[in-house]
Amino acid sequence: MHTVDYYRWRLTDPETGRTSKTRHLMTAEVAMWIDPQATPLPGSLERRLVPDGPHEFAMTDAWRRGTQ
Repeated sequence: MHTVDYYRWRLTDPETGRTSKTRHLMTAEVAMWIDPQATPLPGSLERRLVPDGPHEFAMTDAWRRGTQ
C-alpha cells in the first residue's frame, strides 16, 4: 500500500481573479490541473492508504465487513 496526500486548496478563478477555498479534498495533481497557482490550506492534510493492486484489497476486507 502507498500513501496519498489530500488537501483542501485555495484556487483562483482565471476569469474573475477571485480566490476560493475548495469544499472537497483533492491531490496536488488535480489541484494543479485546475489552477497552476493553487496552494494547500494549512491544517487540511488527510493521508489515505491506497492499495497498489488487487492482492492488497484482501487486507481491507475485514474492515469493510465490520468484523475483526
